[in-house]
Amino acid sequence: MAVGFNASGDIASRSANVPSQNAITICGWAKITSVRSSAYQYFAGWDNADNSYTVIGYDNSGNFRIDNDVDGVAFSSNPTVGEWFFFAMTMANAGTDTHKGYWAHSGTLNTVSADGQTGDGWTPVINLGNDGWDEYCNVHMAYVRIWGSVLSQAELETEMASETPVKSGCVMDWPLDDNTDNDDRTANDYDLTFGGTLTSETSPSFGTSITLDPAAMTATGIPFTVSAPGSGLVVSLDTA
Repeated sequence: MAVGFNASGDIASRSANVPSQNAITICGWAKITSVRSSAYQYFAGWDNADNSYTVIGYDNSGNFRIDNDVDGVAFSSNPTVGEWFFFAMTMANAGTDTHKGYWAHSGTLNTVSADGQTGDGWTPVINLGNDGWDEYCNVHMAYVRIWGSVLSQAELETEMASETPVKSGCVMDWPLDDNTDNDDRTANDYDLTFGGTLTSETSPSFGTSITLDPAAMTATGIPFTVSAPGSGLVVSLDTA
């Protein structure tokens, strides 16, 4: 339930119907399998393979950061190599506002902000696992989504907890089930284009799976009830 990228030319991209830089959000899950030394490794973002871009990943000093053509800011910490993490970037009012970057293994997102890029008079291409300059990253990716609007941190943290889009208006939803799954699950059918030799990988998990057998529990003298208040799951054992 994930796709792996680990070599020059490995990429998933979308050039048509990409939302304007004046209102765009990208988010998804990634796992860095190794960080190459002295190499730029931006695994998600939009660019024109020239001098206009907004990307998230590693610079050539190994710092995890967001960058565009006028500014760039490093996060206070890097994701742990070999562990899945959620990432996101937003951009509003290109050239006058800021773009924001987010990441977390779970819980509250780490955030940074940078000055906006210079205008929106160019056609962005969404790139995953690589960028328009073939600066690839050793990364597994899953559950990537695009909106033509700017999601808040609270909305992104809700997306982080779900295998399917929560916020309405998602224009591209790419679960990336395996190395042949370029399918957009929205009604738009905005599929990705794959390049290189991609691999099928194991996806991140969402919560803990628990199997309860009422017959077995009753037989041992421990009846129970299950309830789901709010967003949690409560199992109550009657041990009296």
